[in-house]
Amino acid sequence: EGDLFTWGTSTEGALGLGKHMLSSNEPRRLIVSQMIQNIRQISCGPDCTVVLTDSGFCYCCGSNGFNKLGFGAKFPQLHGLQKVSFITQKVLAVSVAETFAAFLIEGG
Repeated sequence: EGDLFTWGTSTEGALGLGKHMLSSNEPRRLIVSQMIQNIRQISCGPDCTVVLTDSGFCYCCGSNGFNKLGFGAKFPQLHGLQKVSFITQKVLAVSVAETFAAFLIEGG
């Protein structure tokens, strides 16, 4: 209950399984922080994944190309789920595309 599984192939780390496991033919449970609870939505793009929780926090993994996940050019890839900290309002919904991610925030 409440476990998060991914499988398939992603050379950019979108599966969230770490930098040494870029593909899996069978479902693999992600080891997620205790802070990531009550997942509301998962949005997957061609090379990244964003997880949204009921509390309005987002966690990302995969390609940060074009800085689409907001982690700066210093972090081209995110292996394992990383918290999006630049958004200070509660996130209500998220959508991921090839070169960008969109976040709907509370009050906006």
